[in-house]
Formats: sequence, C-alpha cells, structure tokens
Amino acid sequence: MTMLGWLFQSECNVMGHIKNLLRHFDKYRRRHTKIMDGWLLRWLSHFSKIDSQPLEEGQVKQILLMRTNKRIGNMLFLIPFLRMLKKRYPHAEIDLLVHAAWQNPLFAGLGIRQIYHTNLTGKGRLPRAIKVIRDLRRQHYDLLLMPYSSSTDTLLAAFIHGRNKKARHFGKRHLIFKHSMTVAKRQCHAAFAALPLIDAKPDIHCHQLQLSPAEIAAGRQQAKLLRGDFTGPVVAYFRGARGNKALDDKDWQRLLERTEKHGQIKWIELTCADISAPLHPHSQTFSCPDLRQLAATLAALDGFISADTGPLHLADAAGARCYGLFNHTDPIIFGCIGEHSLNIELKDGIDLAASEIGSDIFNKTILTAEKANITTLEIKKVNIPLMPESNVHTA
Repeated sequence: MTMLGWLFQSECNVMGHIKNLLRHFDKYRRRHTKIMDGWLLRWLSHFSKIDSQPLEEGQVKQILLMRTNKRIGNMLFLIPFLRMLKKRYPHAEIDLLVHAAWQNPLFAGLGIRQIYHTNLTGKGRLPRAIKVIRDLRRQHYDLLLMPYSSSTDTLLAAFIHGRNKKARHFGKRHLIFKHSMTVAKRQCHAAFAALPLIDAKPDIHCHQLQLSPAEIAAGRQQAKLLRGDFTGPVVAYFRGARGNKALDDKDWQRLLERTEKHGQIKWIELTCADISAPLHPHSQTFSCPDLRQLAATLAALDGFISADTGPLHLADAAGARCYGLFNHTDPIIFGCIGEHSLNIELKDGIDLAASEIGSDIFNKTILTAEKANITTLEIKKVNIPLMPESNVHTA
C-alpha cells in the first residue's frame, strides 16, 4: 500500500472510531432521558385529533407511513411492510415520511402518492421540521403508522392529524399512538417484524425493489462492461461496514486468495466515498451513486460478497446472488432474504479455518452452482425464517 493510501486508510479509521463514539453517546442519552419521555409525550398528545375507536378497513382512505431513518438497509426493510400495507388497504392512498430525498428511489414503482422528508440534520433543522409538520397537518390522515420505534417519528406524529395512530407498543409511545399494539417478541427478520401490526404475512419476493425493464437492461449492460473478455465468474465485493460489522483488510485478503485457489475469478471491488483506495492497487473497481443502477448492476454479476451493510441489502433486494458475512450482527434478524443469497455467520473474523470453508462455499455456489454443506463452528450457513408465529393484541 502506498503512503498516500495508508494515510487515507488511517484517517478513515479515526473517523469511523469517532462516529462509533457518537452513536454510543446517543444510546446513553436515550437511556437516561426516558423518565422525561412520559411527561413530554403526554403534553404533546393534545396537539392532534384522534378517534378513540379503530376504523374499519373501508374507512381508511389516506395513510401516512413514517420511517425517518438514515440507513439504506433499514429503509429497504420497509419495503415488505409497504407492499403488504397496499394489499391490506388496496383502495387507500399512501404517503411516506422519510429522512431525505436520496431515499426516494428505493420506493419507486411501489405506488406511493407522496414522499415527504424531514431532513433533520445540519443547519435549518427546526424550520424544515415546522414546514413538513405544517404540510402534513393539512392532509388529515385516517391512519398513521410507525412500524419501527422512533423517538423522532413519535414526536412528529404528535402534531399530525390522524384518526387512528398505530405502532408497536414500546415505552410511552402509546401516549401518541393511541392504537398501539403489543407484538410478542420472537426471533424474526427485521423486515418482517412489524407485519403483525397490519395483520399481514410476507411472501418470498415482497422485499424486492421494483426495478423497471429499462433499469434491468442498463444493469446488464454495465455488468457486461465490467466483465470484458473474461469468461469465468465475475464477483463484486464491498469492504465497507460500520463499527464491529466491518472485517479487517487482512481477512478480506485471506478470503479472496483462498477462494482463487478453487478457480479463476474476476474480482470487482465496489468503492464509495469512505473507501476510495482499493484493496489491491491494480484491481478493477466500480462506483455508482445511483442506487437503482447499482442494484441492477450487482444483480447482473455472478455474485456479491459483503459484510452486513447497506449495499448488501440493496443487492439482495435487487435479486443478486449475495454472500453476507456476519461477524457481529445476527443474520436471523439482519440477513439476506433472497432465495439465491447465502448468510454466513463468522465466529471471530475470518480465521484460517473459516476462510478455507468460506472459500469452499464460494467455490461450490459460484464456480459449480452447488449447495454447500457447512457444519463447522467457525462459519455456518444461516437460513432466514419468513415469519414467526404471530401473537398480537391491542395494548
């Protein structure tokens, strides 16, 4: 690695450490301000109109779905809920409240009437919040839904008119979401955990992006350019991940080198603003700011390998053959859902034994398209259950 590359990598490591510290501080702050939540939410509950009785399905004409999160993966996990919501209320118009406009493309083609943005970061946050609240208060929704617990969404919902306000019961949220429901805690994928809120069950394809034929064709064309004259498997990988979810460069190096022993593979490294220096100085890289084009391109390659991070879930939602590497988060909850994807749980990074088994998995699934049978403790295949047995009642 060149001196410039080493300096860049060191700076990225320092910035990543600072971001982790800030996240830990925010968690600490939230834990120690819970006692004030009840007072604040009880006071805010007087700002919006609400019906005491649940509405019948035919009475619900306008719905606002709230999810003001910044993470790509978390936004993609909202797609199954949105799809099932449209089936549950086929004649209702659905609006969506998210964090910023860059998230809009993730929901293209899913039949949303209007997408609103909070943009509650940087300068001018308060004026933006006031404007979006004013715009939403004019709508007079029949149903407000908060499928995932959020302090920000709860505060905003207090000012928005909704005849029914529904969320999973959590803490003091029921002071705003008067029709909150208690959902039994069972191990379930995050993309499906909120479905009992609307009495729905997922199907195998409900998590997928709605890519158009033109977008699919463009992705295949880009993949063809990346492939060039190479006739073997072309596999992309992405080293970026937050905090403990990331793997060391030496782990990536070990895994790629051992995989190459089974057969010739053309590696394409996916880069971004945080990873502009490739793992190998002369390796081929690919970068695409357009999330939908990126998704379509990854789906057209022979495989995509990544730790638990946004691009992994983006590729999975596009139907790519994904290999998710999980050394910190639980793949049962955050793993890939697609029928062609494989979730691999690592014990402690990629040690010698795990890298050998991991490369054997890629050999069998990428080179020979066979199913791998993994039985070791260091690395194991994890299957994702579609849905736990639901147990829901009104709080």
